[in-house]
Amino acid sequence: MANVDDHPIWKYFNVPEGGKCDSTVDKHLQDDAEEGGSCGTRFLPTRTSTYCIMGRLLEECKSKTENTLKDVKESWSEIGVSIACDGWTDGEGRPQLNILAVNSRASVFLFGVDCGTDKKGADYIAKHLKTAIVEVGAENVVGLLMDGASANISAASIVAQEYPKVLWIRCAAHALSLLMKDIGELNWAKPTIEEAQQLISTLKNAQWITGHFREDSLKVLKTAGIRFGTNYIALERLILVRRTLKKMVSTKGFKDYMKGRPKLRVARGTIKRPGFWKGVEQVVVVLKPIYMMLRQVDGNQEVMGKMWENNINCPLYVVGRILYPPNQYEKIFGPDRECTKVFKQFVRDYYKGETVKMGNVLSPMATVVETEILTYTRGTGEIGEQKAKDEHILIKEGHLDPVQWWVMNGSDCPHLTKLACKILKQCVSASTCETNWGVWESIHTARRNRLGPKRLADLVYVSHNYHTVKKLDEDFAKKMMVTALPMIREEPKDGYEPLDEDDDIQDEAYLDISTVDESEDEPDDESEDESSDSE
Repeated sequence: MANVDDHPIWKYFNVPEGGKCDSTVDKHLQDDAEEGGSCGTRFLPTRTSTYCIMGRLLEECKSKTENTLKDVKESWSEIGVSIACDGWTDGEGRPQLNILAVNSRASVFLFGVDCGTDKKGADYIAKHLKTAIVEVGAENVVGLLMDGASANISAASIVAQEYPKVLWIRCAAHALSLLMKDIGELNWAKPTIEEAQQLISTLKNAQWITGHFREDSLKVLKTAGIRFGTNYIALERLILVRRTLKKMVSTKGFKDYMKGRPKLRVARGTIKRPGFWKGVEQVVVVLKPIYMMLRQVDGNQEVMGKMWENNINCPLYVVGRILYPPNQYEKIFGPDRECTKVFKQFVRDYYKGETVKMGNVLSPMATVVETEILTYTRGTGEIGEQKAKDEHILIKEGHLDPVQWWVMNGSDCPHLTKLACKILKQCVSASTCETNWGVWESIHTARRNRLGPKRLADLVYVSHNYHTVKKLDEDFAKKMMVTALPMIREEPKDGYEPLDEDDDIQDEAYLDISTVDESEDEPDDESEDESSDSE
């Protein structure tokens, strides 16, 4: 165990030079911590006042946090960054705005906004987005990562008038979630989902059934009201435990427990009805590819090159699709004129008014980049060499970063390489903002409910960015002042879960319906049903 004298928290004790304590109490605490006693260094009492901790020391810790993020911020000039923004309402009903700088490398919390009585309209959102752009640097910002709410689209348009290079990036995770919601509202799917939700609710509220499933490795999962992907997870789990459920409802223990409980009698009929399971399988088959894509885009993964939306209002997906090397060599996008048209229009708008010196002549930047695009699409020069062609397979297998491919093989088109490095490093989901909500809720608790908006935002700034540095640097403890951490609840090693703790959702393997063996299912015993009903 490291010497307790080296722990930063000791400098807030009245300890003489050399780390020796005068009083018996302080000496006992120090000896106990050095020996690994029950007290521990993290929970040592301090004589520093609360006002000092939440004032000067918090500002000092925030300043230290900014210094540790210096390397991350310096990389923004090369790989770019997107401004992610999302609104939410905290536990006390106060509207908030979270604004982060994100790319596939890291997410940095910039600031939070307590909306108060202000309406979260387009002008209000645009004002804070401009503040974030100024803080990050307009030359480093590639786009605004937000969902498709009308206020966000209007805010992006307002920002584009002042910063024409900053485009709106539609949140793919939000779009896919809405797609799953719309499918769940269809006439053929809605009754099955509602019946499955009622069955799950009945099973989860029955004590005997809960105890029965403790002996099994799998259990029934609930769905979350605002997260539509959980419908797929819950239905998939129902299919996995179908055989167990059918065996369970045929046992004497369940029949005895079912007496006097009409909901369990209805649940038993649902489990034994083949039509119900056929409907569940149909919904799972339709939702599975959407759910798998949702998992792929949800987070900070590098999937910009794998997304495509032939929409002039969101051209970055088209540009990323073309600049993704495997798509070029395998001719995935092919001779799509509309796709090429969107790409060329993006280049002309992005480099409007810019010139570059080619020899002794100033040429429009857009013209130079379009020339380099021909070099890339035709596969001439270094890009056409066999080495570059072979490396695109490594990109597909996840062994090579597409940005690294451009750096190694894009010497013949330097301006297009710089553009590709910025676009391919961007995220396509604003779920980082939702993840950040958990940080707010872990700090602003029932016992810590008098924190002001600024102090609360400062604590979130330290906590979120602390874990960002922790993921990037194994030696984070040496660069980070951990004094403020006792004020913040320690979070899981893998980050903050976007789902609430009450949502009983787990990360399970994908289900292939073709692998479900129904041969072992218990046959329906009609005689048992009739005898049970007569009882």
